[in-house]
Amino acid sequence: MIRVFVSLAALATGLEVPVFPLRKPRFPTETLRLNLFEPRYLNLARSVTSAEDAVFAAMYCGDVPSVLPRGDQPPTPLLAPDAVGVLCEVTNSETLDSGRVALRATAFSRCKLVSVLSSPATGGREPYVVVDAEPLLDDLEPDAAEKERETARAVADVEHLLDKLWGPFNSCETPSDDDDDDALRYDAVRRFAPNLVDDECVVAELERQYCLVSGACGDFAPTREELYSFSLLSTLDLAPRDKQLALESTNTLDRFRHVFADLRRGRNWLAARAALTDLRL
Repeated sequence: MIRVFVSLAALATGLEVPVFPLRKPRFPTETLRLNLFEPRYLNLARSVTSAEDAVFAAMYCGDVPSVLPRGDQPPTPLLAPDAVGVLCEVTNSETLDSGRVALRATAFSRCKLVSVLSSPATGGREPYVVVDAEPLLDDLEPDAAEKERETARAVADVEHLLDKLWGPFNSCETPSDDDDDDALRYDAVRRFAPNLVDDECVVAELERQYCLVSGACGDFAPTREELYSFSLLSTLDLAPRDKQLALESTNTLDRFRHVFADLRRGRNWLAARAALTDLRL
């Protein structure tokens, strides 16, 4: 169950939010599954899940320097000004017998750091970092919708070719380890029609929940094109730095171009494999 935000819509530009550091960047539409055991992040989970809006920021800290606070506290990342991450809503939280917390959250929008409000590195009030964040939204681009349609057509062509190679596409499931044909088919689907492997309704569902500026998320509301481009990009094998750069980009069209180029390569490969030429570019 995704709850309706109470306070985000009332915010003009800023949001006070705790930060969970990530070892790799994440995109809007991605699901975060966190297994929390450090006391500071158990405290963060309790704070977030008890709040009216169960929202936190997640930011890539893999190449960010850290500082050792006084005492026996673990290293704290030093977040740079204008650091970009994702806003996440907790959709499920469970305390395990071991004391760990299994937390599941959906990344629904991007945010940019304005300032660090509290940090253990500077004797802050909380054992985790709290920041003031503002929305990061794409620039308005009239051609983005057309590139989205081109990408959708490329996905449909890939689906057609996969059907030729491996039968009805909608029967695709995660393969067992001992089924080489299914494994090959699933790998091709993941590479060349990735958004159809996962929940194909994910973008539409997120759009309904988050994309109305007049709705629950206010100024943090992303566009449909923004979510769709990130949904496709999230399945590509990107290096962490490249993924972070894509997250920071405000050019929707560039992201669709990247995905379309990857789909075009995959479509040509599948066309040759299926001995078809009608869909080759």
